[in-house]
Amino acid sequence: EEEEEEEEAEGDDDDAAGGAGAEAKKKKMMKEKGGAGGERKHPLSWVFHRLSFAARKPGACKRRAIFQWAAAMTQVLPGAAYEPFLVPILNSLYRCAHVRIEGLPFAQRADMEVVKQLAEEVLQVLQKHCGAASFAQAYNKVRGQVQVIANERKRRRAVEKVVDQVGAA
Repeated sequence: EEEEEEEEAEGDDDDAAGGAGAEAKKKKMMKEKGGAGGERKHPLSWVFHRLSFAARKPGACKRRAIFQWAAAMTQVLPGAAYEPFLVPILNSLYRCAHVRIEGLPFAQRADMEVVKQLAEEVLQVLQKHCGAASFAQAYNKVRGQVQVIANERKRRRAVEKVVDQVGAA
């Protein structure tokens, strides 16, 4: 807390001097405090977001470890405390649980089959742990986000076909 007060005091000095770094420091402080309300984010928020993005990248071993960690966190956090982290972790779980395996090379197919099954199991564990209502709300939010992205991608391809008929063919 003392370090934060010192940083705020340094930020005030920069503001008074009109320093270029003052705005960057203010933005950083606002981001760390969780916005203008001064509320702090949960320390695990960063971890859940970071792991969610890491699980979206290829790598069956990495995905398995992240999903197992997410499932293990249900043992540590009560259902109500886990709810703020549902959307980020469901994002990667949803994408892995609904991936098409048919088009993958044989070597990757077996690994993805295991990851897909694990993702489905973790989804069930999270649903039981957090309750059906909060889980359904977060799950539908993630599903909607994924559908919006897919629809935008389809629209972009259709426009590209019309604009660049030779390149699209």
